[in-house]
Amino acid sequence: WVALKQKAAGRGKLRTLTDKNRYDAEMAIYKGKDPNDAGKPKRPQSAYFCFLADFRLKMKGKDIDHKEIIKMAGEAWRNLDDNEKKPFEKLAQKEQEKYEQALSDWRKGGGGASPSKKPKQEENGDEDEEDEEEEEDDDDEDDE
Repeated sequence: WVALKQKAAGRGKLRTLTDKNRYDAEMAIYKGKDPNDAGKPKRPQSAYFCFLADFRLKMKGKDIDHKEIIKMAGEAWRNLDDNEKKPFEKLAQKEQEKYEQALSDWRKGGGGASPSKKPKQEENGDEDEEDEEEEEDDDDEDDE
């Protein structure tokens, strides 16, 4: 009996492991994370986020709430003219170029080779409503 129990336990562990792997893969897809995208480079920051990082460094020593810093940064960004925004736009452009290079290297290395995702079903129910109306019309004709 002991040997039989050990065999059954081994099969149970194997089933548990395969089921766990299946679950993890399905959850990754459900959450929108493709398991084949591991190691994919992150998207670059926009000019505003480059400005925001600099703005936060300037405000680091001050005792200001996070929400207030964000509000102040947004107001400061809106008040900047194009010449003052240029350094941040150049920095964002450099980050974009680095990202494109890293992405092409990642793709050459076999990343992103998964098949495209299944197309999502239409969110709006316009077609369903039309079908229901046609069915109602058909029902009316049957009554006559």
